[in-house]
Amino acid sequence: MPNYRIHILFYFAVVILFIAAVNLLEMHLEVNVLIYSISFGLLYSLLPDIDARRSVIRSTFVKILSLTAIISFILFIIYQDLLQFILLLLSLCLLISLNFLKHRGIFHNLYLAIVLSIPPYFIDPLVCVFAFIGYFSHLVMDAI
Repeated sequence: MPNYRIHILFYFAVVILFIAAVNLLEMHLEVNVLIYSISFGLLYSLLPDIDARRSVIRSTFVKILSLTAIISFILFIIYQDLLQFILLLLSLCLLISLNFLKHRGIFHNLYLAIVLSIPPYFIDPLVCVFAFIGYFSHLVMDAI
């Protein structure tokens, strides 16, 4: 099973090929959009391993969710804001649900790759493309 470094390297190799193909077609890519598209793709290249207990993406996600839950709890106590309470509950539900994920289960699925690549479309269509490239490159590396 490839580690996160291998997934990142393979993702960047695919990105270089994709950008070269786009340049051959003489399509213009804006640098600022390209930068955050590549960043999203990088995140998505690690996302399928969120179900692995010792993965980098999972430990990072747990830290972010825990911090979000703590801050939301404090802000809810101070301001009695419903949005903070909802964010607290959502963070806790996500943290708990991570314990029920099976490695190479639902997150190692082409359909989920497509579904999870749709929301970045609303940032920019190119972000959606790179998100899918990242997720799909992970699935390909795990299949090899």
